[in-house]
Amino acid sequence: MINYFFRSPDEQKIVKNNYLASFIEEAGIRFQEEEIPKDFRVKNKLYGIVNFGNWLQKKRIPVEKIDLSHANKFLAEFPRISNAHKVAFVYQGFAARLIVKAVREKYPSTEKSHIEVAKYLEHLHTSRGLKERSCRIYKPFLLDFLSHFFSKKKTVAVSSLNSKHIQDYIQHCIPKMSESRTKTMCGTLRGYFRFLEFQGIDTRHLLRAIPCISFPRRSLSPHILTTDDLNKLLKSIDRSSCRITTGALFHQVKHHWKKSGLSEMYSGTHIFRHSLASHLRCKGLSLKSIADILGHQSLDTTALYAQVDIPTLRQVTQSWPKRRGVR
Repeated sequence: MINYFFRSPDEQKIVKNNYLASFIEEAGIRFQEEEIPKDFRVKNKLYGIVNFGNWLQKKRIPVEKIDLSHANKFLAEFPRISNAHKVAFVYQGFAARLIVKAVREKYPSTEKSHIEVAKYLEHLHTSRGLKERSCRIYKPFLLDFLSHFFSKKKTVAVSSLNSKHIQDYIQHCIPKMSESRTKTMCGTLRGYFRFLEFQGIDTRHLLRAIPCISFPRRSLSPHILTTDDLNKLLKSIDRSSCRITTGALFHQVKHHWKKSGLSEMYSGTHIFRHSLASHLRCKGLSLKSIADILGHQSLDTTALYAQVDIPTLRQVTQSWPKRRGVR
């Protein structure tokens, strides 16, 4: 499979002698099965694994011990000198995270904290119905929490913690996190403590120690497409030959956005959802119907689109008050 992406004998030799050669081979098979074309992006991703392998070998880190901390250290040392390096940095990050995931699947960790995290994520996937991608969001938060308290202990005994431990831990984390990440961290801990409750471990006192993180309601982005601009953009796309992964979709839309001559700066594929919802609202469709179309679980999210319903907003405005018969 390496020969499929690397034609040069010198390139093949470099890849086959790499510290992570077997993982490069597996990644190549995966890319081919997903019918990803042999373009420079695939080669750059595979070369990212080569660079990560060279770094691991230099640091003398055994393959079976690789975890996310090594990927973060590798990326921290990767040179970012100019804008030209930004794209390369993205590929290095993709490659490092891909290898960490592959290694953890091949060499499951024997550390108690990792086993406990895996058990909780399995619960979210099988009992709560969360997709694997959603479960991965909670993994680093819970792993950091358990490692903080139990990394040097033989067992994970959450029952030994008290509310002061939880408060101190959260106060320790908050300065390093954004509001959204802090909210996710607190939600992760809250969900994990409830999971332990179902297993007969009393965590009610720990639950009460977790603060409720709230931040101001966000406003809807003003960037939406008019009907004419939307038709212009769609006509510029040859949809008969498109292959849609998430990254490919983003870059293809960005390309055709420029090609169609739209003046507004490209703000991502979510503009289509914003535009659809805004147009439907202006045509009189109820928020409940729009929520069903977009897949929103809460009407509070859909209510953001009421801000662009100009005809209805005009009805609630009042005329300027008169003073002595003069406006």
